[in-house]
Amino acid sequence: MKGQEKSPLWEALTAHVTAGYIGFHVPGHKGRYIPQELSAAWGQDVFNYDLTELPGLDNLHAPVGAIKKAQELAAELYGARCTFFLVGGTSAGLIASLLAATKPGDKVLLPRHAHRSLLAATILGGLKPVFYPAVVDPVWGVVCGWDQAEALRIINQHTDARALVLVHPTYHGLVGPAAELIQAAHQAGLTVIADEAHGAHFYFHPDFPPGALRLGADAVVQSPHKLLGSLTQSSWLHLGSDRISPARVAEALRWLESSSPSYLLTASLDLARCQAAQRGREDWDRARQVAQEFTSHMLTIPHVSVLAQLPPAAVDRDPCKVTINISDLGLTGPKAACYLQYQHKIQVELVDFYTLLFIITPADDKCSTERAVQAVTDLAKQQPKTSSGPRALPPLPRVQEMAMLPRAAAYAGHRMVPVMQAVGKIAAQAVVPYPPGVALIWPGEEFTAEIVDILLSFIRLGITVQGPIIDGDQELNVAIVEE
Repeated sequence: MKGQEKSPLWEALTAHVTAGYIGFHVPGHKGRYIPQELSAAWGQDVFNYDLTELPGLDNLHAPVGAIKKAQELAAELYGARCTFFLVGGTSAGLIASLLAATKPGDKVLLPRHAHRSLLAATILGGLKPVFYPAVVDPVWGVVCGWDQAEALRIINQHTDARALVLVHPTYHGLVGPAAELIQAAHQAGLTVIADEAHGAHFYFHPDFPPGALRLGADAVVQSPHKLLGSLTQSSWLHLGSDRISPARVAEALRWLESSSPSYLLTASLDLARCQAAQRGREDWDRARQVAQEFTSHMLTIPHVSVLAQLPPAAVDRDPCKVTINISDLGLTGPKAACYLQYQHKIQVELVDFYTLLFIITPADDKCSTERAVQAVTDLAKQQPKTSSGPRALPPLPRVQEMAMLPRAAAYAGHRMVPVMQAVGKIAAQAVVPYPPGVALIWPGEEFTAEIVDILLSFIRLGITVQGPIIDGDQELNVAIVEE
C-alpha cells in the first residue's frame, strides 16, 4: 500500500525533538529533571519524546494533522472505515464502542467469557446484558467458542437487543464460528462489536484465522501491544461500517481517556503499524514456523499434552498460541508455573487449573523456545506420572438471568459477607480471576454454590482473583447487595 512506509506521528515528534526548542510547558521533567533511577535505567532520550499537545504534534482527541494521518494509515492497512488510536488499552475501546452503539436501558448480547471491560460498559451505560453461553472443552477447561444454535436462539428471542459482542479469538487463540454469528446478528438488526485483543496479527498472513473486520464486524478493538510492537496500554479501535457513528465513538473516548494522552504510546502505535505493514507477512511467517517447531518439541515430552487439535465449537486457531496440559504430572498450573519461573527463569502468559499458555511472536527464535522446551522437559522429569490426571474444572459458571441490572447492583448499598454465606445473595461487585479478566460473577447476578466452588478452587490454587477480600481472620469475603 502506498504510504505505509511512512510514520507521520513519529516523524513529527522527531522533527520537534531535534528542532532545539526550549519548552515552558508540561511535562515538568522537560527531558532534564528526571529521577536518577529512571535516567540510569532508561537513558534521557526517551523523556525528550514524552511531550504534550504542541504545535505540529496534533491532538489525539481532535486530530487534524500527524495523528489523523497516522490513524488513516492504520485504517487503510486493516481495511477499516476509520481507526482510533487508544491510550487506555483495548478496555477503553470496547467500552467506547458499546457506549457509542447504545443508549441507556438498551439490551446487549454478550458472550459469557466477555472481558471485564464490558462490565464497566454496562454500568456506565445503564445497559442490560444478556449472555449467550460459551462452550468449554471438558478436558482442557478452556473456552473454545459458542454453540451456534443456542446463540441464534438467543438472538431471535431478544429482538429488542441493540448490539452483540463476540470474542475473536479467545485468550488461547481459538476461534468460534464468527462469520455465521456476525451474519445472524446483522440480519436481526444488531451492531456487532468484536473483542479482537489477541488478533491484531491475523491480517498479515493467510495461515492465521481471518480477522473480524474481514468477516463483517462493525467495530473491532485490538491490542497491538500484545502481539505486535507497540507499548503496553496502547491499542486501536477500527470501525468497519456506518452502524456506529465515528463522532459518538470519539466523544465516548473523550469521556474515558486522559486529556493528556501519552505521545510515547501513540508514537509506538504509529511505528508498530509501519513495521507490520512492511514486514508483517515475513515476520509472522517466521513466528508461525518457530511456533510449529516449538509445538512439535512439546509433543515429545512424556506426560505433557499440547492443545494441537481443534476442540468442539472451535473452527480455527492461532498457531502462535501454544497451550500445554500438565495434569498427568500430578501438578497444578500454578505449581508448574512457579517451577518454570524460579528454576528456569521462564515466564508463561496464562496459568489455569492444569494448563500453561505460551505466546510466540516475531520476537521469539529457536534459542528462546529451546529454553522453554528444556524447562518443561526438566519439569516432567521431576514429577512421577500419575495414573490419571486431575479433571479440569469449568472456568465459567452456567449462564443465569440477571437479578438486577449491573448499574443498579453496583450503586446499591452493599456489605461484605463470608463467601459461604453469599449463596443465594446478589453480587454487588464482580469477582474476576486475572488474567484473563473474565468475571465469575457480575454485579446483579446471584451467587450460586457452583460459583462459590469455582471461586474457592481458584483461591486454593493461588490464582489471583480480583474482588474478594481476605480479612484479619483469613476468611474470604465478598460484596453482596444489602437487602
